[in-house]
Amino acid sequence: MKIKNINKLNILVDKKLELMLAIQAVYQIKIEKQVFDYIETPPIPYLDELINFLNIDEFQSLIKDILEFEDESTSISIALSLNDNYELDKTNAYLENNFLGNVDIDKFIKKFKQYAKKIKWDNFFNSHMSFYQQLALQFCDFPQDLDLNDIKNFYGKKFNSYNYIPSILVNGGFSYHDNNGNTFYVRGILWSKNEKKFVYDKKYLLECLFHEFSHPIVNNLVDKYISSFSNLDIFFKDALNNKLPKTYSLKKVLLYEYFVRANAFILTKKYYKDTKIKSWILEHGFSYLNDVINFTIEEMSKYENYEDFFINDLVPFINNISKK
Repeated sequence: MKIKNINKLNILVDKKLELMLAIQAVYQIKIEKQVFDYIETPPIPYLDELINFLNIDEFQSLIKDILEFEDESTSISIALSLNDNYELDKTNAYLENNFLGNVDIDKFIKKFKQYAKKIKWDNFFNSHMSFYQQLALQFCDFPQDLDLNDIKNFYGKKFNSYNYIPSILVNGGFSYHDNNGNTFYVRGILWSKNEKKFVYDKKYLLECLFHEFSHPIVNNLVDKYISSFSNLDIFFKDALNNKLPKTYSLKKVLLYEYFVRANAFILTKKYYKDTKIKSWILEHGFSYLNDVINFTIEEMSKYENYEDFFINDLVPFINNISKK
């Protein structure tokens, strides 16, 4: 459901996503263990209501499947691929089957729909609409002059719609895009134990927006030209030796993140001139990130679009930097 539009950015709440995350949050609370690294369980009355409303015994089969997924974004992507009747429109939905593990996607969605209908999730969701709306509006502090055409101008490609879904049940950022040219940015808002409230950095919020909206384009280019990276083993080994998080422990995923982080930084600098790469990023597997940023700034203007720059200059640059 659309809550607001800010310079062509749709601010949304999504009942399928909320249920998907709620199932995992309640499970995590009940077993008193951090099973899902991306799930948050802030100490607020809403979580108590979820605990009372969702019976862990009734969704064990769903949890078993979710634990089989090979990527932490899979359950989020599935939720956003469903229509309001909790069904998958295969002509519209985009899902990366290689991250499903051994789970049958059709059976999983059928179980998810049955559960949503059984517990009458729509009623619960609608009865909390004012809460969802308040949260969504609270966490959408973007620059007044935000221009999403920056993405088109940078990449030479655009999306039909740009959608932002803030959530208090996740940490980090996630992206999803469908086959009709719509892209989604899910952003977790964290609870501060010291301040006893939700907190976020508006600069980082914007950088993550560009980050997640860049993923569909960048990922596609990496997949398309992956065979052109001749020293990828060396590049990957260097990242692993420099504390690369397990989340990025696939070679192509490392490349996704390198280029997306560089491009998001460049796009954010237009609005926040004092934007800097955080030291912890450089110290956790992304040793050459500043090199990639500087190279992109210096060389990309020679090309009509990002793909031409990517294959002609950026790939050789990565191949050479691996030899250092």
